[in-house]
Amino acid sequence: MRSFVGFVVVVTALVAALVLVVGPLVARPVIASLVQDALPIDQGEVTVEVDIGPSLLSGEVETIAISGRDLRSGDTTIGLLQLDLTGFDLFSRTFKDVDGQLEDVEIRVADGTTVALRRLALRGPSDDLRATGMLDAVVVEQLVRAKLADQGIVADAVRLRDGQIEIDAVGMTFETRVSVHDGGVYLEAGRLPTSIALLEPESPPARWVVMSATVSPSGLAFDATTRIEAILGG
Repeated sequence: MRSFVGFVVVVTALVAALVLVVGPLVARPVIASLVQDALPIDQGEVTVEVDIGPSLLSGEVETIAISGRDLRSGDTTIGLLQLDLTGFDLFSRTFKDVDGQLEDVEIRVADGTTVALRRLALRGPSDDLRATGMLDAVVVEQLVRAKLADQGIVADAVRLRDGQIEIDAVGMTFETRVSVHDGGVYLEAGRLPTSIALLEPESPPARWVVMSATVSPSGLAFDATTRIEAILGG
């Protein structure tokens, strides 16, 4: 599969020629086309716009704006994609900052489960990229039921409260909280037989490392560190 940063080798070789020979007006659409062709999008179309300046001579693209709808990238589907990368370095393949969001996202996590996210926001530089998102209440309830079923427990009802999840099963009501450790999200044991991983941590090098998570009647909100490749499947 093509990599999001796979175009770097080609662009690096052409940067000097594009700027010194044909100038920035021609270099801009050429670089945008190379970025668009290198994106690991299997289905759907994206629009790429770039802004370049004198820093291109040292291998830096000032901004790259990527947008698209109804996309598929590997096991990930994206209803809406909007990413603005600033200070993309062609040599180190890093960026100074990204500001973006994805809507109606379905991502396959470590245990093979497909998780649906209404919205996922991305912020920060490439070496400290943060993703914040929300799993809707219905999605969390389905996930809790499935994970309990894996343990042989049939849930009659699942209710999300502020700070906890109530589960009716085997004629009893269990109150459990959500905790985060080792980069995963867990239902604490409480009165359950054992703690249960809602979102299992990934083996290194992890695409996602959950830092915090909170539950409310609206769903499960989380904050994680991630990489662009984890989002776009590269």
